[in-house]
Amino acid sequence: MNKLPELQDVLGEFGAGIFVDQLNEVLKDTAKAVINHGDKGKTGKITITLKMTRLGEDSDMVDVEHSWAYEQPEMRGKSSRINVTNTPMCVSLKGHLTVYPLSQTDLYEESNLTSIKGGK
Repeated sequence: MNKLPELQDVLGEFGAGIFVDQLNEVLKDTAKAVINHGDKGKTGKITITLKMTRLGEDSDMVDVEHSWAYEQPEMRGKSSRINVTNTPMCVSLKGHLTVYPLSQTDLYEESNLTSIKGGK
């Protein structure tokens, strides 16, 4: 039986893992900016947004728009950036998100073979 996906597995699939890599760098850079320029109440902020849209009327897939945005303090002011990308994901009957379906019809099962051959 397949292990059910956990949050870190799902996040790791976004953008083939690039989303998590970028987010890791943004986290480190923002923390360094707060240490270097965070005097006088200057703060850093990172926002992660996940937006889902169904892919087709009869589809069991969603398009996940995943984005991060940051604001980092600088010596004089602040810098900011937004990054938005998308990843299509399958949704299982129990709501688990995966790149591939957790289960699928066995094409070699006898009932499926006869329907493929055009038999009854």
